[in-house]
This record gives sequence, C-alpha cells and structure tokens, in this order.
Amino acid sequence: MSLVIKNISKSFSNCKILEDISLEVEVGELATLIGSSGAGKSTLLRIIAGLEPLDEGQVYLNGSDLGNLPPYQRDIAMLFQQVVLFPHLSVKNNLLFPLRGKKIPRLEMEKRIEEVAKLLGISSLLERFPQNLSGGEQQRASLGRILVRKPKLILLDEPFNHLDFPLQYSLRQEIRKLPEHLQIPILYVTHDQQEALSLGTKVGILNKCRLEQWTCPKDLYYKPRSLQVARFVGAPPINLIPGKIEKNTFFSSSLPPLLLAEAWQEQSLKEEEEKVLFAIRPEKLTLGKTGIKVTIVSVEFWGATSVLHLRFADDSILLAITDNKNQEYSPGENWAVQINPKDGIFFASSVGNQ
Repeated sequence: MSLVIKNISKSFSNCKILEDISLEVEVGELATLIGSSGAGKSTLLRIIAGLEPLDEGQVYLNGSDLGNLPPYQRDIAMLFQQVVLFPHLSVKNNLLFPLRGKKIPRLEMEKRIEEVAKLLGISSLLERFPQNLSGGEQQRASLGRILVRKPKLILLDEPFNHLDFPLQYSLRQEIRKLPEHLQIPILYVTHDQQEALSLGTKVGILNKCRLEQWTCPKDLYYKPRSLQVARFVGAPPINLIPGKIEKNTFFSSSLPPLLLAEAWQEQSLKEEEEKVLFAIRPEKLTLGKTGIKVTIVSVEFWGATSVLHLRFADDSILLAITDNKNQEYSPGENWAVQINPKDGIFFASSVGNQ
C-alpha cells in the first residue's frame, strides 16, 4: 500500500502551479512537504483528493490509478487548518457522523470511537460540545473524525498552523503515532521547516512549481541538492561564501585560502577555477583561539545556544552557533573560527540568482 504521484502538472489561467511532480509515500510512512506560500502545496493535496483536476500525470493509491474518480470514491481523508466539527453535535456524535450510512454494526462503530478517542487523548471529552473545547481539543476531535473512517490515505494541510506552539508540539506527538498505528500513508503539508523535518521520514521542498528534493530529513538539511534547498532549510540560515576553485586544490575567497583535498571534486564542479558558492551550516563552524580571526558583531540569544554574527576583514559576515553553558560572548570581542571544507557544499555561482 502506497501513494505514488507521477509527473503531475497543473496550471490556472496559463499560470503554472505545479510542474512534473513525482514522489512516493509508503504504507506506514509520514511524509512532509514544505514550501513558501504559493508554492503549490495545497493544490497538490487537492489534486490527490480529487478536488482539483490535474492537467498531466497520474495518482496511484495502493496500485490503483485514481484517474477521474470523484473524491467520495477515493477513500481519502483530508484535514485542513479550519476545525471541521458540527457545533450542535457532541464530540462522540461528530465522530459517529462519517460512519453513518456505511452499514457498519453499532458495536463496531462504538469500538472505533473508543480506540480513536484513546489514541488522541479525548476519551473524557466525548460528551462535550465543540464550543466547550479548547483549540487543541477541537483539532484533536477533527482528526478523530477522519481516523474513525479508516481511510486508505490521510492528507494534512497545515492543520495546526493557527494554534500556539505548546499545542502544536503536543499535537505533533499525536500525529507521529498514526503511521505505525494505521498502516497507511500520510502526507503532511506545512510551511514550518522545523515541523517538516521533525515529523517526516521523507521531506520534500516545493519551489517555483517544481519539487526541488525528496529525501530523508538529514540529507535535506546536510546534503541539499540545490542552492534553493540550502537557502530555504535551516535557522539560522546557511552561510554562503562566494569564491573560486584554484588548481583543483584551494578555495579562494575573501577568507584565507581553504585546502580542499578531494572534498569539492565530489560535487559536480569540474572546471578548474570555476566560480562557486561555498555553503556551510552555522553549527559546523568551530569558534576558538586558533583559525581565521574574526570579530563578534552581534549576539542573538536562542536559549541553549547563541547565534554569533562574525566579521572577517571589512565585509565578510559569518554565523556560528555555540553552546551557552560555559561561555559568554559580547559584541566587539575578537575570536577565531575554523572551517572544514568537508563540512560544506559547493554550488556553481551561476545558480545563485535563480
């Protein structure tokens, strides 16, 4: 059982929304899609659910081509940002509603409600009405409505976006349980990169109508396939240092030359002295007493860590994340930073303006 999307394209009034999108979500897997507003995330979910026709491509669920099947025949459940509950029905009757008319024995319906309520932690709320629930409880009940159906696929469209962080975090833990419990594929769309990386066994990035990368969270973060992915993922953002490769050996930039050995040769940069961008995550920089001399420009306190804005010479600004436990940092202090080229990725500078 799996969701397979092949070469999906979609346009509205000659405006391309999705172009040649292909991905796969296995049974028991929770995959996440991330992208900026207007990237086409919700449109893709609507196409899968049958709410929008596609222009090109195919959608397969458990080996069956959904083709032109109407939404009610696809057995797909979808949860939006908005709470979907009938205000005049109790939580229990809201959960019962999608089961009515399906010729399911009453005892089976009661059993499903009991199981779902226990899974989501809403057993004590079954007799309450939506107006007597908190925002998080309402969304749990909305999620329960789709779970009692036992659908073949669940699509989640930023369901917790309007909730405050503690509630979001709590509900993410509930979502994390679902793939193994239900043994169906789940596709979760969000604009929150932390949410995407923490939840997904696979993560994809939609950018300018196309799927930039579809891989595991660690590879997306540390091995971005494009400069767009490298820029989009990460807080604080990745450092980008322009320069060029010299004699297949050194990276030359405003920094002192970095010895490359064979690190850059593995990254499809074949021309000697080609202009490149060296991308390295802030936490990969090591601050100490030896290395490239830098001055702290400003310090951002992030709780367990601090983000340091560092200046080299006149114009080079770097970022570093450091442990707050044993050291205080102040603007104007002089330090040194060590950079290992193997901890970064080189991109051709020609992609920088894309």
